Amino acid sequence: GRPEKRLARLAGFATAAELWMLFDRVDLLGWCPGPKKRKAKHFLSRGYFKHCRDGHRFPIQDARLAASRIVQFGDLARSYALVVLCGRLVAAAFGLRQKNVPWTQESEGVKYLVLPHPSGASHLWNDEVNWHRAA
Repeated sequence: GRPEKRLARLAGFATAAELWMLFDRVDLLGWCPGPKKRKAKHFLSRGYFKHCRDGHRFPIQDARLAASRIVQFGDLARSYALVVLCGRLVAAAFGLRQKNVPWTQESEGVKYLVLPHPSGASHLWNDEVNWHRAA
C-alpha cells in the first residue's frame, strides 16, 4: 500500500517490489484495527492544517505478543545485522523505549534502528533533510 511505497521511495528505490527483493519484512499485527478518533484540536474548523491523518489505533498487547514471538523464534541477532522497526509503538512492543524517532538501540544482542512509521501521520517525513538522515 501507500506506506510501503513511501518507505521504498525514502530508501531510494523506484518501487516497493525492488525494496522487498533486498529486504525481509514482517507486518507485526497483520491486521488494522481502524483509525484513531481525531482530537478536537486537530479539526480543520479549528484552524489545524498540519496533516489530515491521525494514524490508526494500535493494540499494544497484541503487538507485544507478536513481537515476543519474533524475538523468541526469529533468531534476529544471528540472521540480521540490523532490524529496522517502523514506528515508536512498534518499538515499544519490542520493549524499546525512547520518545523521539529516529534512534538506535541494542537489546539482547539485536541492533535496532527505529524510524517513524511511513504511514504519513509522522511529520518527520515531511522534511527532505530527514529522508537523507534515514537513508
